[in-house]
Amino acid sequence: MWSVTGPQGPAGPQGPQGLPGPQGAQGAPGVSGWNVQTTSATNTGIPLTPGSSGNLIFSCPSGQKVLGGGCSSTSGLFSLFSSTPTPDVNSTAWQCQWQNVSTSTIPDGTLTIKTFAICANVQ
Repeated sequence: MWSVTGPQGPAGPQGPQGLPGPQGAQGAPGVSGWNVQTTSATNTGIPLTPGSSGNLIFSCPSGQKVLGGGCSSTSGLFSLFSSTPTPDVNSTAWQCQWQNVSTSTIPDGTLTIKTFAICANVQ
């Protein structure tokens, strides 16, 4: 018996669409309640001498976690050298650390530092 293979023929027409599959399982909970929280502090009653430093921490509302944040300052005499989540396990707050890098004392009431925290319910 002989077997000979000829050239491949043209593709046939597309078949009909199949039936829809079953609904998949529910996905994991995500992020909800996204909001931006802010706080600020002014050096009221506290002149800031050269080299003095401090931090400003802002916590998210109860049950929420911090997703990001930032800091701003009204003075070029201060260096904002750290803008990070607080090191707690639950990541519920944002902190800004600053230092007077000038050779001058910053007068009482002339510096405002603002902290921004992006908070949400995270499951």
